[in-house]
Amino acid sequence: MIVTSEGAAVGAPSPFGYGTNNLPENLTLTNSVASLVETNGARYRSSGWELKGVDGSGPLNSTTFRMTNDATLTWKWVLSDYQLTALASGRGSVSVSNAWYELGAEATLVAAPEPGSRFVKWTGDIASADGEKNPVTFTMDRPRRVV
Repeated sequence: MIVTSEGAAVGAPSPFGYGTNNLPENLTLTNSVASLVETNGARYRSSGWELKGVDGSGPLNSTTFRMTNDATLTWKWVLSDYQLTALASGRGSVSVSNAWYELGAEATLVAAPEPGSRFVKWTGDIASADGEKNPVTFTMDRPRRVV
C-alpha cells in the first residue's frame, strides 16, 4: 500500500505512514490521521481521503479497507489558518500574544507601553512601512512573528 498526500504531507498517518508499506494480502485495516494538524505556524485540516485499488469506508480522517489488491491511499489536507505570535520587547504589552487567523483575515495589534515608556516600532514579519503604526493592521497571508 502506498500512502500519499494531496496538499502538504502533514500529520502522521497511523499505523501506516507516508510512503510504501508492504502488507499481507487480505489484511483488513484502518488507517487514520488527526483531523487538525499544526506545524510551523500553519494549521491544516483533514478534508478526506481517496483510496484507489480497493474499496474503503470511513469519516474524513479514517478509513477501513481490506487489502485485496495493490492500493494507494491519499490523505487530503487544506491549509486553513496561520499563527500570529506577538511579543513586547520592552515594558508594556501587546493586544494579541498568540492567536490563529483564517487565511486572508485581517489581524490588528495594539502596543500598550507601561507608564514612563513609549512605543517605538514593530519588528519581525511586518512591512517596514507599517513598523511605526500603533495600532497596526495586516493580512494573515503567512505565519507571523511580530515584536
